[in-house]
Amino acid sequence: MNLIDKMITVVSPQRALRRAQARMALDVVSKTRRYEAGRLSDRTRTMRRDMTSANGSIAYDLHNLRASVRDGVRNSGFIRQAQEVWVSNAVGEGIRPSFDNQQIRDAFSWFSDEVDADGNNDFYGLQSLVSRAEWESGEGLVRYRPRRLSDGLHVPFQIQILEPDYIDTSLNKETENGYIINGVEYDRIGRRINYWLFPEHPGEAFSARRSFQARPVSARDVFSVYRPLRPGQVRGVPAIAASLLQFHDLSEYADAEMTRKKIEACFSVFITDPESSGINVPDPAGMAGNTTGATRIQPDGQQVDMISPGIIARLKPGQEIETASPTQSGEYSQFREATLLECAAGAQLTYAQLTGDLRGANYSSLRAGLVQFRTSLRPYRRQQLIFQFCKRVEREFYRYGVMAGLFPKPAKKALWIPPHFDPVDPVKDILADVAAMRAGLKTYKQLVTEYGLDYAEAIKDIVEVNKDLDDNEIILDSDPRRTSKSGIVQSLENLNKD
Repeated sequence: MNLIDKMITVVSPQRALRRAQARMALDVVSKTRRYEAGRLSDRTRTMRRDMTSANGSIAYDLHNLRASVRDGVRNSGFIRQAQEVWVSNAVGEGIRPSFDNQQIRDAFSWFSDEVDADGNNDFYGLQSLVSRAEWESGEGLVRYRPRRLSDGLHVPFQIQILEPDYIDTSLNKETENGYIINGVEYDRIGRRINYWLFPEHPGEAFSARRSFQARPVSARDVFSVYRPLRPGQVRGVPAIAASLLQFHDLSEYADAEMTRKKIEACFSVFITDPESSGINVPDPAGMAGNTTGATRIQPDGQQVDMISPGIIARLKPGQEIETASPTQSGEYSQFREATLLECAAGAQLTYAQLTGDLRGANYSSLRAGLVQFRTSLRPYRRQQLIFQFCKRVEREFYRYGVMAGLFPKPAKKALWIPPHFDPVDPVKDILADVAAMRAGLKTYKQLVTEYGLDYAEAIKDIVEVNKDLDDNEIILDSDPRRTSKSGIVQSLENLNKD
């Protein structure tokens, strides 16, 4: 008991008792095992415990992250492969809308071909471009470009895909009506009202502009597609940020291993002559029997004998030959495989997708890996590509299409249908789908949609094909109306039924 406790005991014994009880409770709590990873100990001293917000962490590192990933896409085969696998599986040939109005369907067909303000892609190509930008830069920036009726477009509206570098990420301040975080302006109740954009890409090789200052552009005319990983996150980060260092370390290790192999492939010979007072100087006379060899004088005056394949060299008495043998390393393959497994996990891919290495793979292992991969891909399709991009463009398409008098205001939103994933084993997967439909677990409409088809268009095609077959009195063994599953023609009663 210290002096203060003793004085309190004299004045107020009850208060002194409460102080002693509280001290004992604190002592028990401090000695009780809690979350081991949350304690400060020798094991956890190297763990970083930054308590910054999502935006605070992004603001300082985003520029370098983007630059590093883009360099990897340009120069690393594995990073390029990771991006291609992700985008091709997420977008494929395109996420297509299904409309219940033929006028809207026809108008969107024209709009899809004319939507790109740069004139390089149709609407489905822009989906790939947005996904690619989001993967390597953290987000894809989309800007609406309204057009005049005199421009000759069927729907007077286009969109432009920009890299997120156009946003002035360094801009963070309070405004009269709200605040700006990482170049995105909000009002007092947290609604996005402006994006502060540079007039052109800050990394453009040539610029004729005298002023390079970010200006506000209304959030009604521009938006970003990104994956928020934490509540309140304003900007996106590249998809492989967590494994970028592993990709870099593997690349450097591969370069070092290649250099070692080059040295190992160089057969170096050193001739030691005891008569030269310990100085190792290759002696051309020592190769007297070599009629195919050559002697080269180095810049420092040293003579170097060049050995040709298949020669027989006769040395002077006392001369010895010593070869250079680089140290062998058998750990490269194991390190490479272990690192690529970690890289694949960080890129949300399977090891086979990242490397193309199918050794030891079978139907079960491939299917298990693809099921998990596609499970993580479906939310990305639904939340980023469809909700953030396709549906926003759809609303503007409706607005400008109705204004142009191309179709009436739709009563129902479009159904966006992602492309079907290729099956690992088509026969097994299709039989499973048929069994699910026969058991009532799926309807035919659901199954058609899962295969990336428009149900209305599929029914229309079936009706047309069946009519053509019946009009020409053709019976195919694949027609369930006419033949059984084994291809046997069914009864005449069924044949005569229309």
